[in-house]
Amino acid sequence: MNGGVDELEEEYRPTWDPQACPTCHNLRPSIRSFDPDQVVKNFCWDELLRTVEAGCKFCAVLQQGLRHFLGPEPYGSQRMKMYSIDQGPLQVHTHNTTFLEGEIEFYIHQDAPRFSPLIGVARDVSPDASKDDCMALAKAWLDNCINNHKICPSSSQQMPTRVIIVGSEGINPVLYVPEDECSSYVALSHCWGDSRIFCTKTATINQRKEGSSV
Repeated sequence: MNGGVDELEEEYRPTWDPQACPTCHNLRPSIRSFDPDQVVKNFCWDELLRTVEAGCKFCAVLQQGLRHFLGPEPYGSQRMKMYSIDQGPLQVHTHNTTFLEGEIEFYIHQDAPRFSPLIGVARDVSPDASKDDCMALAKAWLDNCINNHKICPSSSQQMPTRVIIVGSEGINPVLYVPEDECSSYVALSHCWGDSRIFCTKTATINQRKEGSSV
């Protein structure tokens, strides 16, 4: 969650009050867990409201993010579980018997001041992977692999049994079946969703070799 944090940078500075907030513990690093699956704090919405009203600035940040992404109140006794691992975003999971479980990440940008050691650095995730900034990021990752990793630049790796020649604009991807070949390739993945339109089977493999529209 980055929306609104820029406006709060000057206001929300760490104040290590010896009387730590009972809800968030002032987001102190001492409550961090080295196990990403371990809950570091468990609280409900009503408790969060009480500590915000009592003046906890850290709880106010959590409240703002939860309101922004979950919509209008009330949430009442809805439970929140807070997770934090070293250098990563602060995660808050929401759940109860009637509310769809959700996960919200609180993070800051690389050049932003840190108002809590528990809220690490991350980047915004674009909803459209075809945007120029996403392409530039993917190219930077690929360049890093080629230039800085020992194995990635090698052309002597045996290719998988099936690869896709991705083509270009106006040219459909084509399935290619290597025969004991060695070359460079990259592994890509994406979220399938509920349907698997492009599953390759014995009946469709020849069609895939001719090209598939996407």
